[in-house]
Amino acid sequence: MKRLYIFLIGLLFVATSCEKDFDEINDNPYAIKVMEVPNEVRTFLGNIVDNYWSNEIGIWVEYPQYFAHRYGTVKDFSYSTSHDKLWEWGFGQLRSLRDAQKWVTKGAKYEHEHMEAMLKVAEVIIFAKLADTYGDIPFTQAGYGNDYLHPEYEKHIDIYDKMLVLLDEADALFAVEMTKDKDNYDPIYKQDPERWMRLGNSLRFRFAMHMRMSHPAKGAALMKKVMERDLINSTAYHLSRNQDPGFSWAWQSMTISKKLADFYVAHNDPRINRWAKKNSDGEYVGFPSGYVTADEINYSAGFKEMGKHFKSKVFDYSEYCFLMAEAHLFGYGYEKNIEKANEFYRKGIISDFRGIGFKSIPDPEDAPDWSIDKVDDPENYGIEEYMAQDYASLDLTTTDVTANFEKIMTQKWVALMGNGVEAFVEMRRTGIPTIADRAGNDNYYPDDTNGKLPKRLAYPLTERIYNKKNYDKAAEVYNGNRLDVKLFWDVD
Repeated sequence: MKRLYIFLIGLLFVATSCEKDFDEINDNPYAIKVMEVPNEVRTFLGNIVDNYWSNEIGIWVEYPQYFAHRYGTVKDFSYSTSHDKLWEWGFGQLRSLRDAQKWVTKGAKYEHEHMEAMLKVAEVIIFAKLADTYGDIPFTQAGYGNDYLHPEYEKHIDIYDKMLVLLDEADALFAVEMTKDKDNYDPIYKQDPERWMRLGNSLRFRFAMHMRMSHPAKGAALMKKVMERDLINSTAYHLSRNQDPGFSWAWQSMTISKKLADFYVAHNDPRINRWAKKNSDGEYVGFPSGYVTADEINYSAGFKEMGKHFKSKVFDYSEYCFLMAEAHLFGYGYEKNIEKANEFYRKGIISDFRGIGFKSIPDPEDAPDWSIDKVDDPENYGIEEYMAQDYASLDLTTTDVTANFEKIMTQKWVALMGNGVEAFVEMRRTGIPTIADRAGNDNYYPDDTNGKLPKRLAYPLTERIYNKKNYDKAAEVYNGNRLDVKLFWDVD
């Protein structure tokens, strides 16, 4: 009986202590957020980077032409169910986003301004990928499941305006001063709102440059807002993550493309050794994208350890550099200044070298003109010679921007490996690099574009079945869901 009495007293003590702890937690709403960060938020934010590339490889190895399929599907410029994968991933992520938002938006159980802001920026990343790939897509009603089983499509250019509103809303939420959390609810920038705001403004910069040729006044107005805020103007802020594609089944049938290999070889570019080995003739030979048979091509093998250097890129410092080079070349927002354009052009190239493992190169922010101590790192032989050649600098003596713009956009194309959507955007927006037509050659698969690089991807078959009324309206804009209809920023 005495033991039972002691036990009951102990149990009462524990219950009282627990109640006290819970009272203290409830008195401090932020403590609840620290203890119970919704898993939906953590998981969703982590997936934004981890899945950024993996859901693109079926298509983007062919259209931006970094790699090529030696056999199998997705070799032609025609509709393929592989087109559906990015759509399924994007709208699946938006469904996860809505679940995460329910926990942290204003009035929710764990209301948290900074987490809500992060989700808004991530929402923009997803919508931009989808809209810049397919064109008109569901936006306002997207991701809400049973509430909107048949979401309406909205115009691509209107979606740009609405994404910019989301970024403005995110900035306002990030401006709310909050106690520094010890709990890691942010797997991307580790609870650093400044970095998130830089990312959001860099997305504005990207959108403004997308509109430079098609809607110059609209883009220029956005550039004014961009210049009032900080950007991802250093390698400390950019968002990319190492990925290992080596074990994916899709990568087993791929090798470096002829387009990329020829560029590297023509300019004695050491970056080629990150993605290919020499063939039996001691040469780097890429495989032609869309080619049917490999029997007569002694192509280079890909590196098995390619994953050591391959990155999934959301917004990389090199992209910032090339955007700045273009802006200064044309005097768009920033002053027209060929010397500044050249400085950013060279920094962009150097940043890409560093990003794929040439670690002894000085940081391009500090050293746009530099030399390498070859004794310390013999791997870097050839890089100093590469940066000394004419192609690694713009022509400072000409007023004709054509050749310099081609240099900027070609090097940007190379550096965007890891962000296939953005590479595909820039190739369509500028026509650089030029992709040869495939028509009339029996060695290439037939296609739906008369051999020309597609202007968009086709809406998936599931939309035609489950969202037919809205699909029919959207497909009509693109001449029946064709691949060769331009998106709003495409003037080429």
